[in-house]
Amino acid sequence: MPLEDNGQFEGAVITRSQAAHLLKCDPRTVSRGIADGSIPAIKLGRRQVIPRVPFLKLLGLDGGDI
Repeated sequence: MPLEDNGQFEGAVITRSQAAHLLKCDPRTVSRGIADGSIPAIKLGRRQVIPRVPFLKLLGLDGGDI
């Protein structure tokens, strides 16, 4: 699913649920990736969000074009 086709992936950060949807996995899998450091995340209060551009680069996509 191209990110540009879905407005929910706009902005500087994405949620664990959005990342899981993109990766077609369970959000708990994304949580494990955040915990082990393989997925970049920022803690904002009690929430953890994923910076969109580094996440897309991790997947081999160019975040600037999306």
